[in-house]
Amino acid sequence: MVKKRWLIVAFATFILLITSCASPVNVSCELPDINNPPPKSNSNSLIVNFYIDGTPSMEGYVATNNISRYKRTIDLLESMFPIHSKEVKYKRLGTDSKKISRDQFLRDAKSRKFYNGADSEYALLPVVQIEQAVPSLKGVDQTKQGNQLSVVMTDLHQKGTDVTKISTAIQNNHLNNSENAVGILAIRSEFEGDVYTETEQFPKFYYSTNEQGVEKYRPFYVIFIGKFSDISYFFEEINKEGNREDNKFIKESKFVIFSPRYIIKEPLHLSFTPGKNETIIRRPFSLNNGKVFVEGKKDSHIDLLEIDNNKETELSLDYKVDLKHFAHSLLFEDNSLEAVVESKDLDPFHKGKSNLSLQKALTVKGFKVKDFKENESERKVSFTTQIQPSQIEAGVYSFNVDITATDLQEQPWWKEWNSTFEDIKKRDGSGTYKLEQFLRELKKITAQSMTNGDKAFRLGSFCYAVQKN
Repeated sequence: MVKKRWLIVAFATFILLITSCASPVNVSCELPDINNPPPKSNSNSLIVNFYIDGTPSMEGYVATNNISRYKRTIDLLESMFPIHSKEVKYKRLGTDSKKISRDQFLRDAKSRKFYNGADSEYALLPVVQIEQAVPSLKGVDQTKQGNQLSVVMTDLHQKGTDVTKISTAIQNNHLNNSENAVGILAIRSEFEGDVYTETEQFPKFYYSTNEQGVEKYRPFYVIFIGKFSDISYFFEEINKEGNREDNKFIKESKFVIFSPRYIIKEPLHLSFTPGKNETIIRRPFSLNNGKVFVEGKKDSHIDLLEIDNNKETELSLDYKVDLKHFAHSLLFEDNSLEAVVESKDLDPFHKGKSNLSLQKALTVKGFKVKDFKENESERKVSFTTQIQPSQIEAGVYSFNVDITATDLQEQPWWKEWNSTFEDIKKRDGSGTYKLEQFLRELKKITAQSMTNGDKAFRLGSFCYAVQKN
């Protein structure tokens, strides 16, 4: 028994001596600050400007015998905005913007005369200029005048140059302010009437969704322009309404938010998993080569790796980390994700030696964001970390990898809901002409605002401490 106790004491002393000889080194992993959006506007300060595209291309949505999804959406939004807003202003949008009363809105926006110019009360509006609905924030003190939210119902029938006018107005007045955003709710609706195009060969054609499936319904769009928090809040309220039997079509609709700032809820980082040994590498609870001691901590986000001294061939480690993002926001484009590695030799006896080979010792590549799915707020980012043991001598090293992004993904429905000239020739009205161009322009200016010129958006940091024996 005495001998056994002596062995335990001797072993503990031996470990203590080894640890005491090694210099403890504090290895930190600094994650970028990810700001949460401010609360939504108070109902006493939010002013909603509700625009309805009053041009003839919209008439088909109200010409059907049944209560179309378009009419239901008008009722849904009109019932929602007054509850959560200080004031709702109703406007008919065309070559100019004309204010109308709430009674006019409820009575006439679901009737054909509102769009076809047959009633003297509503003059014919051949062109809609959506850029008029983009409020200018220059010189506006929103703390005094209230937060503005513009909501536009339209089929996005635009000339090519008009599409650029809209995106330019949005860029100048909104997406250059990081708290602002643009949200788009895309809905397929029953339709019976003329579909207008830009082409000389087919300026318009008749289209009816009678006896056709939902996939052949004609799209219309509700564009939200204002504070990210307000748009996000109303999107969630609309989604809740989609649980009602008469509003099930909301679940078949598409939501997207273009925001340069509020994309992810927390930075990307590694989870510390001590004690997990693989065939090619070890993950100990701490690193200690007799000279340097690095303690593993649960919340440090640092992956501790130990390599045998006879290992010279490349090591490839596959990772998956959580990507928690705001609902409906665009995800980062895989090809735009980059890793910038900062390496450091932690061994004091190596001071003065060249670190040129150390820069090549660890690389992170092969980023892949989990494929897009509707209404997911959590995904995974997969990537591979490659370590070149031949580039480093025995010692302990730290590698901090900053992850940046410069571009955003497109969503599959942009192409699916887009209409081409071939579709027009077939008189297929189930898509929107140049929709893809419009959404890509919004994505482009969002990415430009996100990166602030040449500076890439910092998503997070992957941190490693590596010991080669």
